[in-house]
Amino acid sequence: MTITAVQGNAIVPVTLTGSGGVGGPYTFTATGLPTGLSISTAGVISGIPSVSGTFNNYTVTITDKAGN
Repeated sequence: MTITAVQGNAIVPVTLTGSGGVGGPYTFTATGLPTGLSISTAGVISGIPSVSGTFNNYTVTITDKAGN
């Protein structure tokens, strides 16, 4: 998924969902998000970016209730 960020303007929060493995609850982490954005453990990407641009080079890791 591509994130379009405008410096100083909050993005519309994006909620990710997980499925498979041994089931939820699922925990989400991310690396490579633009500075100022973060992901909650529930899978919501939100925040106010400190840079502008189009970002699609980030990684989201989803962990199931067994830690897989």
